[in-house]
Amino acid sequence: MHQIELSETQTIVLSGACTREDGLVFPVTANIKGGAVGNVLKSLLKRGLIEEISADDPDTVWRHDEDVGAITLRATPLAYSVLGQSEEAVATDTETRAFSDLGES
Repeated sequence: MHQIELSETQTIVLSGACTREDGLVFPVTANIKGGAVGNVLKSLLKRGLIEEISADDPDTVWRHDEDVGAITLRATPLAYSVLGQSEEAVATDTETRAFSDLGES
């Protein structure tokens, strides 16, 4: 298990994503007010605990990219490891392309 310290809010957001079969962050399960959710998600992205992928469901859109279109967020294998879950629990979708190398628009 990796030793990465998470805030209570980060843990709640990450745990919510890791309990979903698809690993998606949205809808966010934590009760976060105002723009704080963006800060929490940016922090998790920066640490490699979540990644950007193409969004199929409009209710899960994180942001829009001119070239890619709608983008959502998904927990990475590192997230499962940090939470003490096995990587076998990660729902892998080989058809989904990750966009973690994209900058914010």
